[in-house]
Amino acid sequence: MHTLIVEDEFTSRVLLLRFLADFGAVDVAVDGIEAVVAFEAALTSGTRYDLVLLDIGLPRMDGLEVLGKFRELEEKHQAPNTVVLMTTARRDGKTVMRSFFKGCEGYLCKPIHRDEVVAKLAEHGLIDPTLAEAK
Repeated sequence: MHTLIVEDEFTSRVLLLRFLADFGAVDVAVDGIEAVVAFEAALTSGTRYDLVLLDIGLPRMDGLEVLGKFRELEEKHQAPNTVVLMTTARRDGKTVMRSFFKGCEGYLCKPIHRDEVVAKLAEHGLIDPTLAEAK
């Protein structure tokens, strides 16, 4: 599994990296513009991401804008949709609904726990469900 973590806060980045290290290659972007560049580079090089964990509150371009750009790039490159899980401390219904409207597949509220991430991976077919039970 090839994952992109898009997170501007250091502690959250490190935690997510630790959660995902057992499941394959993980790249990191620290702002929205860097995320879009990394995403397009992966699409054009044939190493597309299987999963993106995308923070909503990012500098330079917020997560919802980034998600829109991802979906445009997938359409442009005729690539299947990558599983995008939004990560945020925002729990309000409006933000959650806007995220799903923009095309995310899931939503994780901070603080995020490893078992939640692993369960989402299994739910979206990114790992064998028995691995989720074992981890």
